[in-house]
Amino acid sequence: MAEECVAAGYMLSFAGTLTFKNAPALREALKLVPSDQLLVETDSPFLAPMPHRGSLNTPAQIPTILRFMAEEREADLDELCAAISANSERIFGPFA
Repeated sequence: MAEECVAAGYMLSFAGTLTFKNAPALREALKLVPSDQLLVETDSPFLAPMPHRGSLNTPAQIPTILRFMAEEREADLDELCAAISANSERIFGPFA
């Protein structure tokens, strides 16, 4: 499904479920998505990422998810954050 979405030019967003042990398919999908089609989300208030699973999820968990994404993609964290920030501004407009 990720391959079809990427080919269609869709943005793909990943949340805390990416960090769950039972989500290897999500981690594989993450690796298929080009940086310019990638977003991150929290799915608040549910599904906090590991190691906070079971607790209330908030936007404060974004850094946890981003660090996990960078590790899984074997990518530089700062570069990944810059790409996702640029994608967010392109889609939603400037933050200021």
